[in-house]
Amino acid sequence: MKHTPGPWAIPKGFTENVAAGLTPDGGIRFVALTAGSKTIPKEESEANARLIAAAPDLLDLLQQQLKYLQKLLAVTELNLDDMEPETRTLVQEVSAFVADLEQGGVV
Repeated sequence: MKHTPGPWAIPKGFTENVAAGLTPDGGIRFVALTAGSKTIPKEESEANARLIAAAPDLLDLLQQQLKYLQKLLAVTELNLDDMEPETRTLVQEVSAFVADLEQGGVV
């Protein structure tokens, strides 16, 4: 994984909205700055910071769901071809998305 490990949070006391992760020694590593402007209201900037801060947790949830699905398919002796086309496409897209992120790619 090439990104700053989670969890990420929005530190209190900063004048701008930032998403930050903790370094192994307990320090703070800023990963994103979202600042309000004339075109982006403060509320939208805050929402952007919350979404960015949730990114590592969202990736972890996707990875867990894919592992669960793989186990479920193995136990039931089913495969992707047994799924409805829409479901199969969704699983393939999520798998490709996660694999791209794990390789440090930009989606």
